[in-house]
Amino acid sequence: MLVPGCLQTSDGAVLKPALGGNKGLREVDFYQELFSADCQDRVLLDLRHLVPKFLGVWTTPEHPGCKFWFTSKYVVPFLTLF
Repeated sequence: MLVPGCLQTSDGAVLKPALGGNKGLREVDFYQELFSADCQDRVLLDLRHLVPKFLGVWTTPEHPGCKFWFTSKYVVPFLTLF
């Protein structure tokens, strides 16, 4: 299956395809834990302000086998700082 690159929604949110296999599962799990309202881990809480905000997981009808995780529209300016 051909996996698309990053996509952007009409309101500016960035959709990044999750990696395949276990890497993708761990990647999505990490962001879900990092931005969970129940998160108590001090290291993760401190890390939150250093990464673009995770808004959830989404799939498209055009790419049913591909999960995207998406972030705020501020991901591009954030990445240009480095």
